[in-house]
Parts: sequence; structure tokens; C-alpha cells
Amino acid sequence: MRRSLLASTAATVVAASVAVAAPAHAQIKLGLGGYMQQYFGYANSDTNVGSSSDAFNGFDVKSNSEIWFVGSTTLDNGIKFGVNIQLEGNTNTGDQIDESFLFVEGSFGRFNIGSENSAGYLMTYAAPDVGLGVNSTSVLTGYIPQSGGFAGAGFFRSPLGTTYVELDRNNDSEKLTYFTPRFQGLQLGASY
Repeated sequence: MRRSLLASTAATVVAASVAVAAPAHAQIKLGLGGYMQQYFGYANSDTNVGSSSDAFNGFDVKSNSEIWFVGSTTLDNGIKFGVNIQLEGNTNTGDQIDESFLFVEGSFGRFNIGSENSAGYLMTYAAPDVGLGVNSTSVLTGYIPQSGGFAGAGFFRSPLGTTYVELDRNNDSEKLTYFTPRFQGLQLGASY
């Protein structure tokens, strides 16, 4: 009896949540994407960084890849809800998920909720990455030893420095980010 009651209650809750999730006529768009980068490099360094003076000498291969899962729907009132989950293909940490966040967007602006880059990073205008550049330093530091950022260890996003500002290295930490609507091309953003 008790199992039957629990099962029927669970089924009712699931059915109600599915019914409330989106109106029957709302289009849900799902997407799958990603990228893969492969680098082959050679370095010869006269530094004592690492376990020996030859720690950064020689040839090496580095990889960087992600798979993205995205989804969104727009309600009748024009408010758009979406989700973005990025799975790391190459990681040396226990965190296999790079970013995962929900967004809500409308005439009021846009809110990102979850582990996503900050407003300062997302609103940065910079030259595009071409090959192995300073905006891709997670790969670059594998070949060139660095001992700290140009303006303090926590100011720039990585040890070598980059054109993307990311205070206190909080790029994928849990946060709430708000972007205003654009007024005459001007847009503001803030993260907490």
C-alpha cells in the first residue's frame, strides 16, 4: 500500500512538472556543438622551473576540446529560457564540466545563473585567437614556464596574462550575471 502511494505520488509530481515546464506549443530548440584544438610544439628553455633544467625542453603535443549541450525555448510573452552545459574533453582536474548555466532573457536584459564566465570576460572585445596565442594560455604554459601574471597573480585570467580580464580567477565559479538591454549600442553587465 505504502509503495503504491509513493509511486503514484511520484508519478503525479513528474506529470505536473512536465506539464508546467513549457506550454504545448512552445518550441524547444536543442543543440550539440563543440571544438577540438591540437598543438604540437617545441621549446628550449634555460630556466630551472620544474623538476630539472630540462623540464620544458623538447617536443610535446597538447589538446584542448569541449562538447557543448544547449537548449532554449521562447514563451508566448517573449521571455526566453535556456541552458548551456560544456563538457571538458581534456582535463587534469576532477571537474569534468567546464561551464553549466541557465539563462533568462527578455526586454529587461539577460540573466546568467550558474558557472559561467563573468560579465567582464564575456563583454571583452579582443582580436580573435589565431593558432597558439596569449588568449589560449592553458595550452601555451605547457611549453613556456611562467612565474606569475604581469599585474599580479589574480588579475589576469592565466599566468602569462591575456586580453580577457578575469578578477581573482573566478572565471567559471557559480555566479549571477546581469546584462542590461542595449541603449544606443551601450550595454552594461555585472556579476556577483
